[in-house]
Amino acid sequence: MSDDIDIISRSPKSLQEATTALDRAPRRMGLEINQAKTKYMVCGTKKKYVENVFKVKHMTFEKVNSFVYLGTLITADNNTSAEINNRITLANRNYFGLENILKAKNINRKCKVIIYKTLIKPVLMYGAEIWVLSKADELCLGVFERQILQRIYRPICEGVTWKSRYNELYRLYNENDLVTTIRITRLRWAGHIVQMQNNLPCKKITLDKPEGRR
Repeated sequence: MSDDIDIISRSPKSLQEATTALDRAPRRMGLEINQAKTKYMVCGTKKKYVENVFKVKHMTFEKVNSFVYLGTLITADNNTSAEINNRITLANRNYFGLENILKAKNINRKCKVIIYKTLIKPVLMYGAEIWVLSKADELCLGVFERQILQRIYRPICEGVTWKSRYNELYRLYNENDLVTTIRITRLRWAGHIVQMQNNLPCKKITLDKPEGRR
């Protein structure tokens, strides 16, 4: 069955009921839940149900503090920085895989910039529409992008000394820096939400004002 099913519940009892219903439906077609790949996570400040395993009928699920859902790392404390660091790690793998191309002297800078924008940057910015950037996150993203741009534009020789480019990197790049691009992406997503139909869950979650006590 699909790996992209996520059950959200306010209590262990309702979670058991939903999981039981989910288990019953696919069995009619000969499918079953993969216990090894299915995990459960407790969110919120009052974690009353904190057992290391969650049992439903004959099934046992392991408790985790984070998991990857639709390519995005989700944590129990909603730590966006963990997802940003994860995306930087994945983008770094792409960068080192393409390092020989980015430092090749027979490939011009324009082609190298295209490689960065099409093969590395999308990996880094996956899911960036929902990121909340701290100053530390912005610093890490800036360091990562400058590392690549310095590789593309190479050091400059001043007399007999070779120095890494820094202040002129973005003048040569002639594009918005990574943090600015992420902010623009978030604004674009906000525009999509405003134009959505009022009954769509995404718009309700973003714009509705919950009533009552937290």
